Amino acid sequence: AALAELSAGPSGDARLGAFAGSLFGPSSVSFERELHTREENARVDRSVVALLRLLSPHFLRAAAHRVLEFLIRRYRICECNVDAVIECALPCHDSPLFARVVQLLELEGTSWRFLVADSHQSASPLPRSVLAKRCAGDGSLREFIFALARHAAEHCGAEPSAAWERHFAFYGATLSEAVGIHAAQVSDGLVRQLLPQLAHGISCVRVPEYQAASMMVAAQLCARCTLSGAATESLLSIVATHMCPGGGALRTLACTLAIVETQPAALDMIPVSVFTPLARAEGLTLALEQLS
Repeated sequence: AALAELSAGPSGDARLGAFAGSLFGPSSVSFERELHTREENARVDRSVVALLRLLSPHFLRAAAHRVLEFLIRRYRICECNVDAVIECALPCHDSPLFARVVQLLELEGTSWRFLVADSHQSASPLPRSVLAKRCAGDGSLREFIFALARHAAEHCGAEPSAAWERHFAFYGATLSEAVGIHAAQVSDGLVRQLLPQLAHGISCVRVPEYQAASMMVAAQLCARCTLSGAATESLLSIVATHMCPGGGALRTLACTLAIVETQPAALDMIPVSVFTPLARAEGLTLALEQLS
């Protein structure tokens, strides 16, 4: 019933209904991991990961709580699928429900052990500042958040619903704050990790929220370091040639200006390939007026 509720209606996701005959089918009643082979458990794990990614934007709905309760009891996801559960819940890190879920997770020996000190024992929501501080020095956590945003972009459909916006806002705000924590210039290693990921997000014209969040992080990164000439030119080109229809001109122009203002040699290296799409952009005049 809970899965059907999440599958139906304008705020639902019909793709969730596909799991009714597998993870929630008759055979699930007697399912015990210990009685199945490694391959069978791996197949179940793949289904659990897919379900949790689709469930994530509905995490705060009561029906989602019932789905999670079933998965915890039947498939021991808090022990066997810790990363997938955290990916599902992390965009709602500031909610009491996230804190309750963290309390149920088997975190000992995992990279999520740091959550214990912040929300596991106190059962209180996890402030973004804690995640950002951890992100500033933890490359694996940054990679996890980048992957979370990519998965959200892949799953949110042709017209992203408001439910997915939380994911992109979380991604952009957390990584921007993490980059901003560095008082001096960020390291070359951090730049090498961030730029390809940000280029992927900026190129995602289909999901404006993902693109906007990636541009926000890129602007913060440029404010904290001096990029090489090749990296600056590449970033400018990606921004200029991947403009979203409609209100994309303002966002693209603002990001371009942020790069130019913070990178000393940027104006001398902007190629025609960057100027041309900007000059032809729909709504450029209005965007310039709004920025002036």
